[in-house]
Amino acid sequence: MKVAGYKLDLDPTVNELSERGYSLIGLHLPEGLKRYAKDIASYLEKSTRATIVIASDPCYGACDLADESFFSLGIEASVEVGHAAIPYLTQKIPTFFVNATPTIDVCPVIGKAIRYLEGKRIGLVTTYQWAEKLGSIKKLLREEGLFPLTSKGDKRISSEGLVLGCNVSAAKRIEREVSSFLFIGEGDFHPVALLLSLDKPLIQADPISNRVRKEELIKLKERIIKQRYQAVDQAKDAETYGVLVSTKKGQQRIKLARELKEKIGSHGKKAYIFMADELRPDKFDYLKGIDCLVSTCCPRVAIDDFLSYKLPIITPVELEMALGERKLERYKLDELI
Repeated sequence: MKVAGYKLDLDPTVNELSERGYSLIGLHLPEGLKRYAKDIASYLEKSTRATIVIASDPCYGACDLADESFFSLGIEASVEVGHAAIPYLTQKIPTFFVNATPTIDVCPVIGKAIRYLEGKRIGLVTTYQWAEKLGSIKKLLREEGLFPLTSKGDKRISSEGLVLGCNVSAAKRIEREVSSFLFIGEGDFHPVALLLSLDKPLIQADPISNRVRKEELIKLKERIIKQRYQAVDQAKDAETYGVLVSTKKGQQRIKLARELKEKIGSHGKKAYIFMADELRPDKFDYLKGIDCLVSTCCPRVAIDDFLSYKLPIITPVELEMALGERKLERYKLDELI
């Protein structure tokens, strides 16, 4: 099935759903595909003869599955489109992951990116959508006399060369072996994680816009680092902290939240733990007497939404900086593992 420039390989999932005889199936889509929900649901209904229930809540990635909500309604199976499974997470109901592979040819933008690469040994990283293209990208780079490398990453990563906005272990494992990195994908979300975690040059090849970015990424990193040190500086004067913990399956770090509460207390300051499923700035407008928020949820909340919060919001790593337990010299991304 093709929708909006993406190929959805639904047939293997449809065959298994039909064989198992499910009559009530949940469908969970990323934001970019939600407008095609009825088309995808119609295809599944026609193919499986089951009733399809479409999840309407925002979907933030593989850490934010809908299986528990589906389970509460008696739904028998879930179809997750556009995200790879996080291997160590378990689901309440059988969950089927379907990639949304772009139909765009990546070769033109890779050809443009080659002259920006530094050295011969190139680390290749991408998102789930483009993972199937890595084989052809490696072939193209080898034809140009380059040596592309990929890595599997840690237990949060399901396939070779894959990076998440909260985990770039597939890049870090080969950083010492390469001269520069080539990221294939669009937007800032994944490049920001790479920029804050790597010391090697990063080049982004965006097949959607047919753009290559290098210098722009350097400026982006400088701006974000400056902003993060500003947040740390603001947090230094805090006397009372709100430690945020998520109920999302792939973001739950209650153990860390308790450790941070104890750490803050050891510095003669106070901390309270607040639980939420979806973190939004307006959820904490009611707080009185809290000077700073520390997010143990998705590491990107504090970075990407910093300007939207009325209070300073920092990561656990940044809290250590604010408390004087970690030096400011080398910024480190808070990663989920």
